[in-house]
Amino acid sequence: MLHDVGRLVIYLTLPDKAMDILEITGGDDWILAEIEDQVLGFNHMDVGAALMQSWHLPENLISVAKNHHRPSHATEPEMDVAIVHIALAVARGEMSGFSVEEMFWAIEPIVWDATGLTPEQISPLIDDMLSKSLEVMGVILAPTKQKRA
Repeated sequence: MLHDVGRLVIYLTLPDKAMDILEITGGDDWILAEIEDQVLGFNHMDVGAALMQSWHLPENLISVAKNHHRPSHATEPEMDVAIVHIALAVARGEMSGFSVEEMFWAIEPIVWDATGLTPEQISPLIDDMLSKSLEVMGVILAPTKQKRA
């Protein structure tokens, strides 16, 4: 989630523009960065990377924030960026109701080279990854549910 901290900054500091962007994208995260660039002249990846630099976070985290939608823009193939890029494609695909094959079209080819993974290796793991994600979300949201009870 830290990779998208720039989104939070935009939502909090430019709420009207953020609303315009969300209306244009219709909630489609696949085109979010492109529309942010068009509307704002920068995107949440730029903002997140700048914020992380100001916090003096490690370069690998800054690179993930800066390049998670576009791993080919990283200065060199990076494992952290590649892994987050794959995870985003799977998460977005699942939220959109895409098949596994449709999820993989969004993954830049450089990612497969950087990780040494293949779609055939990832496909059987997706159901387990999604199940684990729901389990983690249950743990994260448990304190909230307890407060409501």
